[in-house]
Amino acid sequence: MAKSIEQLITDANGRLKAGKTGMVIELRYNKLCLRGQLPPRPGSAKTGSYSQRVPLQYLGNAAGIAKAEADAFLVAGQLIKEKFNWHDWIEIYSPQTATC
Repeated sequence: MAKSIEQLITDANGRLKAGKTGMVIELRYNKLCLRGQLPPRPGSAKTGSYSQRVPLQYLGNAAGIAKAEADAFLVAGQLIKEKFNWHDWIEIYSPQTATC
């Protein structure tokens, strides 16, 4: 029997937790997004990291979850190396199209 999307996300989030990424995958409006402690977005008045979502253009299916998990590990690596830059994700993040 095939796993449900919710179970696939739970499994992926378990791997992200085991990898100590600090990121989780969420499904919102049939699109996936990442949530974690991230630096302020460009133009924000905030100065420190806080819980934010990175909307992804991946559908809530097995292939999208695999891509989102890979992106979560990438973001976590960038954060550890202090190389995270919203401009790397700006094409993905668009206030006009954000669903997260």
